[in-house]
Amino acid sequence: MNIADESIFDFSNMAVNGLKVLAEGLAEMPMPLDSSSVTPLAYWKDSHCGAVLFLRYSTNDDGTLTPVVIRGAFRRERQNWKPLHHWSGSGWSHDPITNPDSLADLDAQAIGAGGGQFTDQPKSDAPAIVISGRHSPDVKDISVIQRGFKLTAPATGHYGAWIVCLDEWAPYAIEASDENGAVLGRLQGPPRLPGRERMK
Repeated sequence: MNIADESIFDFSNMAVNGLKVLAEGLAEMPMPLDSSSVTPLAYWKDSHCGAVLFLRYSTNDDGTLTPVVIRGAFRRERQNWKPLHHWSGSGWSHDPITNPDSLADLDAQAIGAGGGQFTDQPKSDAPAIVISGRHSPDVKDISVIQRGFKLTAPATGHYGAWIVCLDEWAPYAIEASDENGAVLGRLQGPPRLPGRERMK
């Protein structure tokens, strides 16, 4: 899979590369990792919603680099995927350039969340939930459970990265399982949105 050159933040290139990931899966991680590139880390897809997690580095005022992630959202239209415009980004607690094997950000947990995009009023161009994080090396599958339905996908993200998207604003669980199917960790949501308590 050829990845388009992304030496700068470019939504068009990221959208193209996200479509390739959804169609073909993740490419091998380039080595050594280039801090000037934007690299797909993980992806998720179901019958309607797809998401790709991208890693990039931001340069601070003092010249140091900080890892950040971009969460790209996609919608399935018949047999094809369409990139949506409501993407989000945040800092990333793991730096694969300086310490690729570190698990410190997991705090001895099998799975942890590292931010996301949430709305209790989802639209066709904005899923209700796009959430990402990392898992430990012994995790082999990621499952999402919502309204009694369970969808499981192999944990194929680079450096233990994962991402999930959901169309519906409803209670959910994200489970991390080992090769024998034993659940090692579980996250629950959705989170309480700011201001909702005051509106009641």
